[in-house]
Amino acid sequence: MKLLILLAIFFTRSLEGRGVFPQIPSQVYKSEGRVDFVLECSRFLRSDSITVCEFSYMVNLNSLKRKNDFVGFKARVEIQGKNIEKPIVSEWTQRTSKPLNFSVDKFWASLIPGIYEVTFTISDLNSKNRGFVKFSVSTLSSDTSLIASDLQLLLTTYPGEDSVFGRFGYVQIPNPSGIYYVGRDTLFFYMELYHLSKDTFPYFVRYFILDEKGNPVRASTPIKRYKDELPVVRDGILLEGLKSGKYTLKIQAVDLSTGSSVIRDREFIYYSSGLPEQQMENLTYFYFIDYFATPEELREFKELPEEGKILYLKKFWKKLDPTPETEYNEFFVEFVKRCKYADENFSLPEKPGRLSDRGRIYIKFGPPDEVNRVTFGLTSRNREHWIYYSGGFKEFVFVDIKNTGDFELVYSSDPSEPSKPDWMKYVSPSDLQRQSF
Repeated sequence: MKLLILLAIFFTRSLEGRGVFPQIPSQVYKSEGRVDFVLECSRFLRSDSITVCEFSYMVNLNSLKRKNDFVGFKARVEIQGKNIEKPIVSEWTQRTSKPLNFSVDKFWASLIPGIYEVTFTISDLNSKNRGFVKFSVSTLSSDTSLIASDLQLLLTTYPGEDSVFGRFGYVQIPNPSGIYYVGRDTLFFYMELYHLSKDTFPYFVRYFILDEKGNPVRASTPIKRYKDELPVVRDGILLEGLKSGKYTLKIQAVDLSTGSSVIRDREFIYYSSGLPEQQMENLTYFYFIDYFATPEELREFKELPEEGKILYLKKFWKKLDPTPETEYNEFFVEFVKRCKYADENFSLPEKPGRLSDRGRIYIKFGPPDEVNRVTFGLTSRNREHWIYYSGGFKEFVFVDIKNTGDFELVYSSDPSEPSKPDWMKYVSPSDLQRQSF
């Protein structure tokens, strides 16, 4: 199976830099390890004794290593576990150089009744890094009363055929993250019904959206359905007008001839930031205030609920805007430009470039006026000297201490960036442009 869908979508990041899925719904699994992805499992009946589990995942390509223009990204996906007779294994290649892209794919397994312990692993074949998720899944009940599949959330659905994402004449792209936002604010979903009574009486379906306290914020009128139609629920609900937060989609189906009913629900997260387009397109960096916020501001920010964080960030970036009377924030534009440069040039398998020492200095002070590189020798490590002349002289020395490509800041002439206590172990004072220590 190959990777089929490439999405240029942006999510918020955690302040600790642990990937781009900081908050996820309860029915979504977040990977451990260095490959960043989320996974959800939806179960469907194919007979009274067979449950088909669809494993849908969204992987952050920024957590994979891009080898070159020809090879691009290359990964191996493996599903194995207790009671799964044969591991499901696939390798794929994605040729793209676009940063902060996500790919969606899915696998399925046919399971006989039971409980299964599953390990889902994605291995980066270019860097040997991997991420994994461990969870248990039970098959659906084979009861003859009215039952339903899991409720599956979708990014989009439209008429058509596809060998992987096609279902009953429609292409359905799953949304494993369960995250929606302004610009992608239609909540598409899919559910199958089983064991409706075999008569001509109609059945009814209703949709509800509940807030975190369980209060309904959206509800449909009962929708009449007939049993000669395909017994599936495929629809979409517009989320515009909701506040940012965690919600639950609840679907109820009622068979009038028997009085039996079934309910399925799924959590999802919606970001209704109301941000200017400039900031929405760069939401990943919008949350990244670490280098310009004071410790008190960071502490205050972390303690806020999600809706409060959005308002706080809007005020924070506005405070740094040299032209606050306009929608265009020159400071934020330059900040994003520097972050992207750092991510593209200083990233390591275990962290994005903006979190490296060179990335931090580049973001705070901009591109250096002069860069001097010294290669590895018998008594020295690879190092870089960054020199700034404009805005007051500054000099920074970075050394690849562990010989891993991670250049650490060892010497700084700027008091806001302290030197290492043993910096002279890595660079001679005579090699500095100004001996002002």
